[in-house]
Order: sequence, then structure tokens, then C-alpha cells
Amino acid sequence: EVNTLRGIHAVNVFLPLLCNSTSKKIVFMGGDAIEHNFIVKTQLTEMACLSITKFMQGMAALKYAVQLKDEGFIVITISPGWVNTTMTTASAGAHE
Repeated sequence: EVNTLRGIHAVNVFLPLLCNSTSKKIVFMGGDAIEHNFIVKTQLTEMACLSITKFMQGMAALKYAVQLKDEGFIVITISPGWVNTTMTTASAGAHE
């Protein structure tokens, strides 16, 4: 819900303002949890829910991009990069 629905709700709430803006950009936060090569390289089996919801968020971003392109919108999903936390210690070697 957090990664998928809240992003969609946020876009829908701000879309009228964005339509009147000179800078029509929508950015969703992605991450390694949905990157095919990262999953294969690290053999990551944890965080399935995160991977699935982030993937759905990416699909929502793609749908917005297609839907809003004629209005001049740019819709992207970006990864904030590797964040070193206690939760990421096991797969840290994949980023070296």
C-alpha cells in the first residue's frame, strides 16, 4: 500500500496543480529491489513485498507517463542509490 497506492494518491491529488505548472515532472522512487540484474547477482530472496509493491509503483509511473505525455509531462522512476543500513549489510557486495 505504501509504495503503490500512496504514490498514486499523491499524484492524483497534485495533478491539477501540476497541469498548470511550467515544470510538468513526476518522480517516483524506485530501488534495487526491482532490478532484475541485482536480484540475480545477489540471489536476494528477502523483501518480496517491497519488490512487488515497488514493481507495481513502477508500472503506475509508466501508465502515468503514457497517459500524460501529450500534455508535456515527464514521468520517471529513479533509484536513490545504495543506502548502507543494517538491513542492507548482507547484499552490500553487489554494489562494489
